[in-house]
Amino acid sequence: VLVTNIMAEAKPQWGGAVKYMPGRAGGFGPHDWIWSEIPNFGGRTGMTGKLDSTALDVVAALHDPRFGATLKGIGMTPEATGQDPVLYDLLFDLGWMDSLPDLSAWLKAYVRDRYGAADGQMDSAWSIMRHTVYASRYGRRDPPIESIICARPGWHKQSASSWGEGLPDYDTLVFEGAWAEALAARHRLGAQATYRYDLVNITRQVLANRARSLYAAMNSAYDSGSVPVFRQLSRSFLDLIADEDRLLRSQREFLLGPWLAGARKRGGTSSDRRWLEWDARTLITTWSDTVDSVNDYSCREWSGLLSDYYLPRWRLFIRNALQQLEARRAGRSVPGIADTVYFQLEARWARGHRPYPVTPRGDPLQLSLNLFRKYRSSFIKRLLSCQDHSALPGGRVTAHAGSSPGS
Repeated sequence: VLVTNIMAEAKPQWGGAVKYMPGRAGGFGPHDWIWSEIPNFGGRTGMTGKLDSTALDVVAALHDPRFGATLKGIGMTPEATGQDPVLYDLLFDLGWMDSLPDLSAWLKAYVRDRYGAADGQMDSAWSIMRHTVYASRYGRRDPPIESIICARPGWHKQSASSWGEGLPDYDTLVFEGAWAEALAARHRLGAQATYRYDLVNITRQVLANRARSLYAAMNSAYDSGSVPVFRQLSRSFLDLIADEDRLLRSQREFLLGPWLAGARKRGGTSSDRRWLEWDARTLITTWSDTVDSVNDYSCREWSGLLSDYYLPRWRLFIRNALQQLEARRAGRSVPGIADTVYFQLEARWARGHRPYPVTPRGDPLQLSLNLFRKYRSSFIKRLLSCQDHSALPGGRVTAHAGSSPGS
């Protein structure tokens, strides 16, 4: 018997430092076993990981007096790939190490290898990410931490999928220091495909975090009945989704088109191709052909999906919320939108055949810089002018003195 502890980074059953569920008192007994990690459920796009604790746990297992001798390997059991490449590099490097690595030195080597040259500002960016998005405490629910943009609209929501992580478990404004540092390296590293991917992904994560703050503020404005404030915040929320779609259009890994084209290409007949496209569209949206709790299980922040699937849902929701607010002031009531209505919209998109681009458009460096200029300087002031601090994650706004990306 070879046993795989498939989520050892969050739920170790071999007898180590148990985090979110009781471990097996006797581990796996005399049986050989593999320490394995689940970095991603469903292919969701949020940056999430456990760099330090993964290194600690693997090395602890290796040197455990009872189970170290029966540890025969390390592995990954992801439900999708293409997210958080740093996790794979670290985990499979650990297979060649006998002791706990110096992660600061390891990340500097990672920067040099990933971008083809050492770079102090990317060293700083990765150090910030190590202590924010990649110091996650997930385990009670499935990783990664999801974007509220991908959630079927409603109030007081935290996650997009039924079993997903919702609220960020790190200081999102500290994380934005990594955004500034990464942008400052663009003149030196901008020709590297790995750098452009990372910059777009960091920018995407910042916008997803900002959307969550806007959503919380919209929720407060709705609860208080403030129509002007709600209008302003909801416009900003919808504008942010459109901005994110334009950004992701510049990077092939964040395009919807290749996913659909790849599915259709596998069909031998026109009927097969239509069915495979429906299957690919359904997987990342409704998952099934009925209203079900598995809806948005495999949600993705991709260009095309943001503009044609998530954005129309939020527009519908916001129109209805404004009607409810106006009716409330007039002493009337307007019903909310039932999940069955959203499902009709979602299923119609899944049955569609509109083609989407398979090649990127736009300059990811300039788009990221434009969004930095738009959101970094004015966002906090705008948000604070609209609502009480208590609606923000953590109930406060903090500042981070990151590097300036320059002009």
